Amino acid sequence: MLLAYLGWGAAAFLLPAYSALRRKYARLEAQLTSSELRRLRAQLDPHFLFNALNAISELGYTDPEA
Repeated sequence: MLLAYLGWGAAAFLLPAYSALRRKYARLEAQLTSSELRRLRAQLDPHFLFNALNAISELGYTDPEA
């Protein structure tokens, strides 16, 4: 009987701690995804700027009036 009470007591203590740990893990996973997206965006921005400026400069050779 004592063992059953100890089991219930342990479950009552561990379940909220497990739930809090899962919430923290989900929050960290969301932050990781967000930081990965920011890193990819930072890599993409200079390429976009270079391509845009390159296209503009190429127009100067092919169609100077444009």
